[in-house]
Amino acid sequence: MKHLFTLLFALLSLCLSAQSISGRVVGNDGKFIEFATVTLHQLSDSLLVKGEITGENGNFTLEMAEAGNYYMECAYIGYETYRSKPINLNGSENYDAGKITLSAAAQVIDEVTIKAKKPLIEIQADKTVLNTDASISAVGSNGLDLLRKAPGVTVDNNENIQLKGKNGVAIYIDGKPSYLNPTELAGLLKGMTAADIEAIEIITNPSAKYDAQGNAGIINLRLRKNKNFGTNGSLNVSAGYGKYHKSNMGLNLNNRNQKVNTFGSIGLGNNKSYNELNLYREQEGGVFDQKQSQVNLNKPINTKLGIDYYASSKHTFGFLINANTQYGDNTFISTSETRISSLSNPDKVDSILRAGNNITKTSLNANANLNYRFTDTLGNEVSIDLDRGMYSSDATSMQPNRYFSGETGQVTTRRDFTNETPSSIHITTAKLDYTKNFKKSGLRLGAGGKYARVKTDNTFSFFNLIDGSQVKDIYQSNSFSYTEEVSALYLNLAGGKGKFNYQAGIRMENTHSIGDLTRDTSLEMRPQDYVDRNYTDFFPSAALTYNASQSHTFNLTYSRRIDRPNYEDLNPFEWRLDELTFRKGNPFLKPQYNNNIELSYTLKQTATFGISYSNSKDVVTDIVESDPLEPNKSFINYRNLASQEQFAFTFNSPLPIKEWWNGYLSATVYKSYYKARFPEYNFDVATPIATNIYMENNFTLPNDYTFEVSGWFNSASIWGGSWLTEPQGSLDLGLKKMILNGKGSLKIGVTDILHTAPWSSYSDAIPGLKIRGSGLWESQRVNVNFNYRFGSSDVKSARRRSTGLEDENKRIKS
Repeated sequence: MKHLFTLLFALLSLCLSAQSISGRVVGNDGKFIEFATVTLHQLSDSLLVKGEITGENGNFTLEMAEAGNYYMECAYIGYETYRSKPINLNGSENYDAGKITLSAAAQVIDEVTIKAKKPLIEIQADKTVLNTDASISAVGSNGLDLLRKAPGVTVDNNENIQLKGKNGVAIYIDGKPSYLNPTELAGLLKGMTAADIEAIEIITNPSAKYDAQGNAGIINLRLRKNKNFGTNGSLNVSAGYGKYHKSNMGLNLNNRNQKVNTFGSIGLGNNKSYNELNLYREQEGGVFDQKQSQVNLNKPINTKLGIDYYASSKHTFGFLINANTQYGDNTFISTSETRISSLSNPDKVDSILRAGNNITKTSLNANANLNYRFTDTLGNEVSIDLDRGMYSSDATSMQPNRYFSGETGQVTTRRDFTNETPSSIHITTAKLDYTKNFKKSGLRLGAGGKYARVKTDNTFSFFNLIDGSQVKDIYQSNSFSYTEEVSALYLNLAGGKGKFNYQAGIRMENTHSIGDLTRDTSLEMRPQDYVDRNYTDFFPSAALTYNASQSHTFNLTYSRRIDRPNYEDLNPFEWRLDELTFRKGNPFLKPQYNNNIELSYTLKQTATFGISYSNSKDVVTDIVESDPLEPNKSFINYRNLASQEQFAFTFNSPLPIKEWWNGYLSATVYKSYYKARFPEYNFDVATPIATNIYMENNFTLPNDYTFEVSGWFNSASIWGGSWLTEPQGSLDLGLKKMILNGKGSLKIGVTDILHTAPWSSYSDAIPGLKIRGSGLWESQRVNVNFNYRFGSSDVKSARRRSTGLEDENKRIKS
């Protein structure tokens, strides 16, 4: 702790003096105005210097302005534009603009329609934002499919999410960690639609305010929440077809006055999906050629209900509850055929295994949040969040297995299994954040703490089906309990001087985890059955921004991150995927640590170029290995690789080609180096230079039509340190038509029209084992969507009280 205080004192000594302008905007009725535009201009030539949007209480802060002479403007549609008297900043003291009162415009213009469109991608100082409404081809997509469109994001064949070629991505929902394992998370995301998700935020180098969990960074899914005054809502209906049907419907409502905003939503779905998996394995002199098909029927229900109470201009209280479940069972049916032969004569089939797996599952994911926020005109803030979450699921599985003779086709062996796998997760978190603005120095201090406890219980009951009766197999049944507690404190400092802005912070996290495997009392306890760990780590982060001019900005960031193994990876029990393939966790997995540094350059506040280097230690990956006791079988095991190094280059930019033609391009080029040091074997792997590209073009057509062409491409790369993945991509088309006087829209999208999204990969890193895999999902789909927005806010947006309205809108757009 002594070293922590020494570091914090050193950071404080580095803080330079800077200035900011703060104030509050209200209407002539005394009510605060949210989303007003506040701009700072040079007095000499009216050149725009800074811009800001007012918050919920009308507050604004223009950070880090240089000494000089300025004037300030404030604009909001329906009000006269405010222009301040000359402002002299002396370079040492902050400027308090106080309360700015906007006067209602003298003239009413009826039925003025203002068209605004969010960009597909926004490059902000600390994150990249994908606005889902801006993508026509995303219509009808689920949450997992949407992530494939996000810059630098890839989703592998096991539905694991990677960012810039690195695993260990922390997925947040509305700013809160999901705490689900990859399988549960994929199921939750596939139950969401594009209509549920307002934006996807990508944070590659989070500050100390964020949890350190997430080796590659954080992806935050921001769900829709209406804040408009009056009673408002939207109706969204979509339908799609690939190999099977998909349909979703959602309703979003809110009612807001000056004191209270109540909001809620409900979404229903009925989706049937299809996947194929092919595995060709050469192992211990044998050849195993497996082909599997999978059908999943999912009927999700997503609900949300919340209330915000604005007690005063400084105090806001909120409560939110959301839940995800199904109406009816979630069913998963797979059928597979494995042809078994010898490596010396692979054309002669010795036997054939036909297996199935019929799973029926129900699940419920629910979260409740209670929050409080204090803010004043000086930019000081206090926020408190209390969260309680739970996830429960209950699944039963039937696995019939039949061996047939390769010569006669007769059944030689029959083995049938069933299992029951109830699971529960209970999550409790408490978080406090405090921000203090120092007016004289311009320093912004952030501090806070968080406590999180996750408790999960999982039972795996395995039964042999003999003459129609279930006989429990005690050797393949178990219960696994895992508890993880993380206590954190952080301190963050931000400021600026002249053309420089800086931010530096440190986060301390203590982790205490217990994994407890319980087997039948007749079985002897093993060392791996109970693992208790307690460790403390420090995670520094820093950022330095140099604004050379309005057209040239440089940004340097650094962060240290951690990726703790999830409970599924730690469970040491072996469970059966099929007759010849098993999976087991590793209770001795160590956390994965990552150091990342990135330098970026932004041209004209639009195009951003970046180079980065990361070094990861004890990278967690799954390795396919041979079973030493049964050579015909293999199992998936989780291990720590020694290290991973990665060099990356990124480019993100809008492409305003013509007034009627706009586009966006995102590209990531990276090269990774893996080292594995196991007792049985070692390997070093260097990836080829890999590329992830996403590009979108929008064409504005007459009569309120918009046409879109978009696509993504992933080049060959290395996944998990041992799998070589081959190139894949998708070309998508979309058409949008505005209807009902601009209140509604019709969209139609076609995805993967060239059918290039299916994946394939190869691995020979493990001695004595070669695997070639391939597969596909319903990447080729036709989706149709109808969206309609309604409510009292339409009246306010239709009548604009401003004599210079058109000029004002042009200025805001510019």
